[in-house]
Amino acid sequence: MTAAAVATLVDLAPGRVNVGIGSGFTGRMAMGLRPNRWAFVAQYARQLAALLAGEMVEVDGALAQMLHGPGQAPPRPIRVPFIFGTRGPKGEAVARERGGGVFSVVLTPGFAWAALLTQGTVLEPGERFDSPRVLAAAGAGAAVLLHRAYEYRSVPGLDLARLAGGPEWQAAIEAVPLRERHLRTHEGHLTHLNATDRRVVSGELIKAVTFTGEVSALRERSRQLAEHGVTEIAYQPAGPDIPRELTAFARMAGIA
Repeated sequence: MTAAAVATLVDLAPGRVNVGIGSGFTGRMAMGLRPNRWAFVAQYARQLAALLAGEMVEVDGALAQMLHGPGQAPPRPIRVPFIFGTRGPKGEAVARERGGGVFSVVLTPGFAWAALLTQGTVLEPGERFDSPRVLAAAGAGAAVLLHRAYEYRSVPGLDLARLAGGPEWQAAIEAVPLRERHLRTHEGHLTHLNATDRRVVSGELIKAVTFTGEVSALRERSRQLAEHGVTEIAYQPAGPDIPRELTAFARMAGIA
């Protein structure tokens, strides 16, 4: 277990405490590093679960243990569900080993707990996918696919060479000195379009790769996702009006 080595999230939503673990995508790549190996992530998860159970765990050659006294932390053992950010069979194997759920950007069947990460915006009636508001609210969710396609060179259905403006985007990124290229590639990650992304991201791309549409269309997509094993939609809003995005999404989902 090392600092910033594994992406770890504790969900403290009312009535629920979860631990989320991933190998690190942008969190690592924005530092010029590659994601961790899943063997390392699996070891981390075992160590963390053992520590929460009150056990002694060897970390970097020395024993570690939760030493909190009464009132400083919940009494051990602390039993909380784990969910793993996965993108393929290795991560899914770790999730199964730990009896946890999966948190992914693609459909991952075979799990009782499968959260799908989505970005996008609920359109107003008649609103265009390329309107300034939609580009601001959903553009970053589309741009992250460009970042992923460039880093991995293997995102199904997203070929930079075939994407309108894709070669220009790649040329602009590769004109940045290698030492700082990772910073420019991931600038604005899931929050706003950076200068390079603005050259490529369009209403057409937003429509194709994000969870964007009018209420009826998104409700139908939600129904279809549930039929394919998605048990939870994790929605990440963006743009200048986050309250609007959350309220519109909640109303679409029938929870507000």
